[in-house]
Amino acid sequence: MYVRLAIFDRQLWYDTSAQIQELTDWDSAALYLNLTGNLGDEISSNSFAFVGQLNNNEPNLEMSYQGNGGQWQQTTIPFTSTAGWQSEGGLNNDSIQDRGWTLTYSIPFTSLGLSNAPPSNSVWGLGVLLYDRDDMGEIFKYQKKPGPPQCQLPFQIPGDKSPLGNLSTHPAF
Repeated sequence: MYVRLAIFDRQLWYDTSAQIQELTDWDSAALYLNLTGNLGDEISSNSFAFVGQLNNNEPNLEMSYQGNGGQWQQTTIPFTSTAGWQSEGGLNNDSIQDRGWTLTYSIPFTSLGLSNAPPSNSVWGLGVLLYDRDDMGEIFKYQKKPGPPQCQLPFQIPGDKSPLGNLSTHPAF
């Protein structure tokens, strides 16, 4: 499975010597999956979280979690996150505004405990949390925004011939 995020960001910052527990203190993103569906906020063994950080081709700036007993547990689920960026001034530079960055997740279905891709029109819960760092100073912590997602889309495999018109407009909570 591939998920690509494109982030507009005028200040690109990453830690060149980041520790795993500090990844979200810099420009990074978390991808959340719930294989049970787009239901509620219960963490189960079908819940996964993948964190990747903006970087300059350094390895190991990613981590994974799986639900266990209602809590997130750090795991070594095989996946990769690949970052790209656009800037005339380079990373970690306040003197020139940047344009943004991308983060592509590559997650084998087997890493999610599946033997192959799920059937067409399977509904998974998916969420993204973006962490933004704009300078070397203070770390800004996540602030929850009000309201749940207002729609859901059945899971589709790239190249799947199923119509994309299966969008439900009812609340997904």
